[in-house]
Amino acid sequence: MWYIFLFLVAGVFVGFLFRRKENLLLIATKTTTLAVIVLIFFLGVSVGDNRAVMSMLGTLGWQALVFSFGSIFGSILLSGAVYLLFFRGIHEK
Repeated sequence: MWYIFLFLVAGVFVGFLFRRKENLLLIATKTTTLAVIVLIFFLGVSVGDNRAVMSMLGTLGWQALVFSFGSIFGSILLSGAVYLLFFRGIHEK
């Protein structure tokens, strides 16, 4: 588990060193988006392959739906609050 933290710290360090390199940031943003999409796809594959989850889908479906929408709505609200508190003035230059 510690190696995940080391990669995070290394990424922060590299990002800090190359923060003025717009090409690197553009590549990092696109790569991150692609990686998240691939991870979501393989999560779907894992769920679809799990017989226990698929057999309980009728029972767990509504709970999962409510939990998913609550998570998405909460993430949107928190992201908006963080943007307003910390990043609102950055794009106004």
